[in-house]
Amino acid sequence: MSRAPSTDSSHHPDLSNEVATLSTKLINAINHQTTLDDQLQGTRHELDAANERIAQLVAAAEEHVQMVHRGLLVKKGDVETMAKQLRTELAEERKRRETADKAKRQMDAELEDLTVNLFKDANTMVEDARRELATSERKNEQLRQQLNDTELLLFSHQEQLQDLKGVMQQMRSESDDNDIRTRISTAPSTPRLGGLDRDGQALETPNHLPNTPGTDDTFPDHPLHFSQLIRPVMRTDLQSYTEFQEMLKFSRGTPSHSRVTSLTALGISSITNGNSQPSDSPTNGSSPSLSNSPRTLPGSFASSSPRDVPLSSTFPLKDTRFYKRALTEDIEPALRLDLAPGLSWLAKRTVISSMTAGSLIVEPFTVPSKFYGPIYACSLCGEARKGDRYMRRHRFRTSDSDEAQRYPLCSYCLGRVRATCDFIGFLRMVRDGLWKAETAGDQRAAWEESVKLRERMF
Repeated sequence: MSRAPSTDSSHHPDLSNEVATLSTKLINAINHQTTLDDQLQGTRHELDAANERIAQLVAAAEEHVQMVHRGLLVKKGDVETMAKQLRTELAEERKRRETADKAKRQMDAELEDLTVNLFKDANTMVEDARRELATSERKNEQLRQQLNDTELLLFSHQEQLQDLKGVMQQMRSESDDNDIRTRISTAPSTPRLGGLDRDGQALETPNHLPNTPGTDDTFPDHPLHFSQLIRPVMRTDLQSYTEFQEMLKFSRGTPSHSRVTSLTALGISSITNGNSQPSDSPTNGSSPSLSNSPRTLPGSFASSSPRDVPLSSTFPLKDTRFYKRALTEDIEPALRLDLAPGLSWLAKRTVISSMTAGSLIVEPFTVPSKFYGPIYACSLCGEARKGDRYMRRHRFRTSDSDEAQRYPLCSYCLGRVRATCDFIGFLRMVRDGLWKAETAGDQRAAWEESVKLRERMF
């Protein structure tokens, strides 16, 4: 049979071509069928995957529907509506919060102002109460000091009167002795200087003149200490005398005295015998009275008791021109507080103020050990030598408070401080009208006393 086609093909060439064409077509059809099979398989696979995806989506859709029915999911419109409503409420809450914060700040400011005003009122009330208490205590202290100082003044006047009586009696006896010696002796003698001056005051008889018989030896001393020999004549053409007269005139304008606070400032020792020996008792206005019962002095006060002396306000001593001049020319050069090594800058000012007010206290103190005790340098001059004769036995403080600081003093500075206190105390007595200066003679006597006290500071 295979030969027949070949035979036929040799006889029919077109048939071979058709067979080849058909073979080609068959091969193409087979290839196409294979491709279709592959596509079918892929399509089936995709269909299976799509079915699975559809099943998943269906399940998800069912689950979504169920969640919507259960309320787990809401609609977008509902969410947007709810969000808009929440934004509106949030804006309103912010406005209300701002209003509340503003009201809170205003309330805090009002509360702070109220607290400040309350504290101011409380502080003002406390200050007023303290001021009233301090004023009452000051008045009570002034009254007590005035009573003590009045008794001290009466005692000093009594001593002055006794000394004056003794001097007058001695003058009379010496005058009689001189008259007898003059009649008996044929030698010329010194004329008697006794008698009366132009103010009607008795002059002392010079019993220490060299030509006077029966006299004792006289040692050199300050000229003002020989009042029986020399009567000093003080100048009255100075500006300081005019200022002193103005202070006397102001003191005469005040009918009563006020505070005279320092025992040292009263000048008891300087008034009686012109001597300022160291004392072993504190010296200020708080010291006890030297006399238990006041004595009446003729011509001193109209009242018989210091409690009958009325009180009145007096001008400050530091405002008088005489005190300002004395402070610059006498007090500061005598004390030299600017060179005091033991005083601070504030303490230097406090010392002058306490002296002026009469509150400075000079008191004795005992060293703990005589041989091994500490060496306290003098607070005014800085002297710190060792030895028993240089031991500090006195100190001063600027107030009567127990907490006030104590400043040690040497013997030289002790005399300076006491002399200064004597002078300032005398000025306070003049200011308060306690020094009698009604006549011209009394005024000159007051001026002479001030000069003596000023010289004693140096």
